[in-house]
Amino acid sequence: SLARDSSAARVLHERARALDQQAAQLRQLAGQVELHQACAELKKALDGADEKIDLANAALLAAKLDHGDLDVSVYRRDIDRMGQKLGQSLPKNADHKTKLDALNKFFFEDRGFHGSRGDYYHRSNSYLSEVIDDREGLPITLSVLYMELGRRIGLTMEGVGLPGHFVVRVRPAKGEPQLVDVFGGGKTLSEKEAADKVLSTAGIELAPEHLKAVTKRAIVIRILHNLLNLARDDRDIPGALRYLTAIVEIDPEAAPERWMRAILRYQTGQRALARVDTDWLIEHEPKGIDLKHVRELQKLLAREE
Repeated sequence: SLARDSSAARVLHERARALDQQAAQLRQLAGQVELHQACAELKKALDGADEKIDLANAALLAAKLDHGDLDVSVYRRDIDRMGQKLGQSLPKNADHKTKLDALNKFFFEDRGFHGSRGDYYHRSNSYLSEVIDDREGLPITLSVLYMELGRRIGLTMEGVGLPGHFVVRVRPAKGEPQLVDVFGGGKTLSEKEAADKVLSTAGIELAPEHLKAVTKRAIVIRILHNLLNLARDDRDIPGALRYLTAIVEIDPEAAPERWMRAILRYQTGQRALARVDTDWLIEHEPKGIDLKHVRELQKLLAREE
């Protein structure tokens, strides 16, 4: 009868809705497992002494947060091949200047790497894999690749995280170190030019601490912060949670990021995980965090348990 058919259809629709909810929960759980694995892999890559960290590998693993199927080994081999080709172009017993000139020619002229101008704020510019594919990127991702290739031919290089702009310092065995603006095509910068760059990009005066070398761990965290800022601009909460979780995994003392993650976890219904973050903040009482707000969120979470 029509009544029986209508009742059967209603039951089937209710069952379908329940299955949809279960599928959504399973997808969320699978995403959390994948994120945990990716963050653990990234943390492991950044453990240990700074000089032993493979920066290219870590930067590629950061890209894997958004591209779970990314084959990091393919791009590592690509970087190795570029390094070999660059090394083969050098004369025997090449001096510092010869090596640096060869690196600049190979990187900018032969391979065509350049700063992204048309779509600077696209996330692809923060993924080292896509920088290699597209030959363009942000100052920091281009600098990572530039340093990795320079290291392969015996150049001593370090990253310098100027406010608003990332550059490379090249240290010759003899003579003064040079700041190189990789985003600017390999242009060397005097300290005054670096100060002008900071003033124009960040609106502040250059301070001595801005010129200090940054660790490889700090470089990867800065890449993640770039991605986090873009996710916030796009109102991409799942993306923001991925980057925050990676930052906290690398640096458990990153209190502002942990607090932001607690809020986003609460907003997305991940109450138990939000409670983990609020408990940590209450226990450790980090500077710069308003514990009154943390306790308010903790009370909300307790009421909803």
